[in-house]
Amino acid sequence: MAQIIESGGGHQKGQKKGRKKHGMPHVDMTPMVDLGFLLLTFFVLTSTFSKPQAMEINMPVPKTDPGEQTTKFDVNRTITILLSGDNVVYYYTGILGDKQNPPVLEKTNFGKDGIEDVLLKKNSQAYNMIKKLEQKLIEGAVNEEKFKTDRNKVLKKYAILVIIKADETAKYKNVVDILDEMQIVNAGTYAIVDITKEELDMIKKYKEEHPNI
Repeated sequence: MAQIIESGGGHQKGQKKGRKKHGMPHVDMTPMVDLGFLLLTFFVLTSTFSKPQAMEINMPVPKTDPGEQTTKFDVNRTITILLSGDNVVYYYTGILGDKQNPPVLEKTNFGKDGIEDVLLKKNSQAYNMIKKLEQKLIEGAVNEEKFKTDRNKVLKKYAILVIIKADETAKYKNVVDILDEMQIVNAGTYAIVDITKEELDMIKKYKEEHPNI
């Protein structure tokens, strides 16, 4: 707020009457300092809130040694998810090349009764066991450390193993969505790997055999 400061106004006895001096304007910067501080606080907070959230994903290391042993998975607990265009999700259980029990490709989506329902049904045992552990934690029957230890044991022994792959038409959002599903259904181990030619052929064959689905 501007203020007028009077300097040398009027005259004293015995002095000549001179021209009245005008006051010099003085601007009080205190409100401006407060406003500047508020703006600075606003921009600091908004820039903090608007930082992009990063999702950490552990990708498998490419195999360089032909003699290197690969990790073996329990086939009965393994499910492979193939992400494609138009929010379509294909999946199969088992492993490719199994002549006795060849995998059968199925199709679903990200809807309410889609891939989440498929994963929950396949992972029902581990999912229910972990829910009971969570209830014990809420009730105070176990502490956080005990809960994490028991949960890891369940995931390692009973939870499904999910292999996630995507073709060239899949959207990045679908990859993020399927990773969210891993947390929802309490999947044990999951990894993102490259889709194979055999799997691309499976998708192509499925489309040819089910043109209206």
